[in-house]
Amino acid sequence: MDLPKPISDALQRLLLKVKVARDQAEHSSVGQAIPKRPTIDDAIEIIETSGETPRAIEALWDGDTTGWFVRLAADCSEPVNPSEAHFELHLGTFSNGDIRLFNGHVPPWPEAVEASTVGTAVASYFGIPFFFPSPSRPEDDCPRWREQHLASPCRLCGIPLLQQPTCPWRGICYQCHLLEQRKGPP
Repeated sequence: MDLPKPISDALQRLLLKVKVARDQAEHSSVGQAIPKRPTIDDAIEIIETSGETPRAIEALWDGDTTGWFVRLAADCSEPVNPSEAHFELHLGTFSNGDIRLFNGHVPPWPEAVEASTVGTAVASYFGIPFFFPSPSRPEDDCPRWREQHLASPCRLCGIPLLQQPTCPWRGICYQCHLLEQRKGPP
């Protein structure tokens, strides 16, 4: 059965996305295709070999039981309908471990500096924006690049936030919340 060209093209694009996502999942689980600390050339190669068109490069903090890390990704979502599911290419992860938290040596965050350096260069190479809403400290309530129009600034430091309605410190980032708790009531 022959499909109309727009449907055929959309199906081809969807199949490519599934293949890229499957390849990334396979390679990232064994650490081959997606380097833990990508160089500028690594990140550019991941994007160019995917066949995707990046709209922005974003760096966002995340954390798990091993500590804080910065994820670098290329947002390849279609600009036609931002409410539809997005597509991104994972470019790498930057982490230095969090033993420094226990040693009292939190700042600076060199993984953020490194992610900013790579992200800025890759974005410049493709002529697209680089988005890192919280480069000076970890904050996992920041919006993605495509969600920044939905964000509200932290009332103390101005970091853009996209918090859940049930967040107990809504309107303020976690670091500023901790700072307010340490100060105590006025």
